[in-house]
Amino acid sequence: MFLGGISYSLYLWHWPIIVLWTTWRGHPAGALSGPPIIAVSIVLAWLTKVLVEDKVRTASLLSGHGWRSVSTALAAVLPVVLVSWYIAVDTGPWHGHLGPNYPGAAALASTVTKLAVKAEPVLPPPTRIALPAYWTQGCLVAEGSATPKECVYGDTTDPVLTVALVGDSFAGDWFTPLQQIADERHWELVTDLHSVCPLSSAMMITPDTGGPYTACHAWGAAVQQDLMTSIHPDVVITSDYPGLATVKDPAGGAAAQADIGDGMNTYWKQLEGQGISVVAIKESPNVGLNVPDCVSAHPGKTARCDVPTDKAIPADLPTVYATRAAKGAVPLIDMNALICGPVTCPPVVGNVLVYQDDHHLTSTYALTLTPYLEARLLSASKALSAS
Repeated sequence: MFLGGISYSLYLWHWPIIVLWTTWRGHPAGALSGPPIIAVSIVLAWLTKVLVEDKVRTASLLSGHGWRSVSTALAAVLPVVLVSWYIAVDTGPWHGHLGPNYPGAAALASTVTKLAVKAEPVLPPPTRIALPAYWTQGCLVAEGSATPKECVYGDTTDPVLTVALVGDSFAGDWFTPLQQIADERHWELVTDLHSVCPLSSAMMITPDTGGPYTACHAWGAAVQQDLMTSIHPDVVITSDYPGLATVKDPAGGAAAQADIGDGMNTYWKQLEGQGISVVAIKESPNVGLNVPDCVSAHPGKTARCDVPTDKAIPADLPTVYATRAAKGAVPLIDMNALICGPVTCPPVVGNVLVYQDDHHLTSTYALTLTPYLEARLLSASKALSAS
């Protein structure tokens, strides 16, 4: 039978193809990818049998010469052994599991800064970064959309309180640790996230194209209404991507950031007036270069991808202006000392890749920030600590 004739070649081919595919895609083969993998394996097995196996087996040079046959067999087996050994020792596709030498943010925490961290391969691998769950599940509203989309995580059956994560994808950086905290502390976690759109009543300018950013403004107004009526969380946690200009201050800069901050405080006051506490997280660093590409280009020399901290964390930030305007009513949590050092922002901390691009944290690194974020949230918010 056909499959019986190519069975040995098929045995040799199928596993390397599966490993190569999962390494490239970053996840195991499934119902859609399985049939093409099988088809490719069968074609390669047939070609190998016809062009290599049959010709070698029937070659007159080997017929009747035992030592030649044995030597050829050993030569054929050796590559298989080497490939099998490589597959056995290779880490394979990245599935999000960290080993003991991957402290991540703990390497920047004051209690362990003097501890040496043994160098290990960077995780997640720069070519196999997984986007956070809210992103892949379509819970980040597109830049041009004005329609909110709430997604619910954590304890959805009997939560002790409801927490809303609201803002843009910078706020989304905190989704992964917040999801873990919510699961452990029985919070319901509701997300309302919009690409490049701070939760502010200020009319901003559309990024890159100019003109009033009406989609963002309408989205913010709709989310604000939802928060105060249908969702009514106990606490709103928010952050933002800084740097947008406003209609009031089209040149951008400090004046525009102050304008956005004032608009944030306007919404915060409304929420506080409805008995909804607000906690702001200071904008995380923007290093301004594609970190995975840089780390891939400089293996073992990641310091070449360092960026000065004062460049990555500007002084003019909307949350700073907003909390100043709130006059102590809204706490501002600053996590940046656990992302950047005093002088530079390294691309890798505690053997963990910090950024998935030039400003978004990898979910893996964000997860290493969980205990520090949890402690600061509980310290800053009476509503959260009471849970």
